[in-house]
Amino acid sequence: IADAIDRSATVRALVARITASDVVVFVTCEDDPDVRPSGRLNFMTSAGGVRYVVIRLKPKRRAAAIAMLAHELQHAAEIADTPAIVDEASLAREYARIGYRSHSAAHGLAFDTQAAVDVGRRVVQELIAPKTGVPE
Repeated sequence: IADAIDRSATVRALVARITASDVVVFVTCEDDPDVRPSGRLNFMTSAGGVRYVVIRLKPKRRAAAIAMLAHELQHAAEIADTPAIVDEASLAREYARIGYRSHSAAHGLAFDTQAAVDVGRRVVQELIAPKTGVPE
């Protein structure tokens, strides 16, 4: 995570946006070989005015993992921007509205948004861009 923040202005902005919100993000590595997606976000709970989500990443090459982290952080920012998301059901309703069904998951449907796809691509470009010595 520290490497992602250091190397990507997009990740830094997402982390700042989430930090200023009522959303707490836990990040963990997924080690279940039966889990196919390389990244996913699940709503955990809402308590005491705080909403908790977990991002699970499948270990892979560093740049790809950073891009996937950014993709999932975009989803966390989308949740932060939508106070009506307070549980799995309201998350599914909102993503059916703002996103699209990406595939069937083991425990229901999986959704994605164009914004998260775009963030992942932008971060890949940031990671491969040559360093120019010009401050960001």
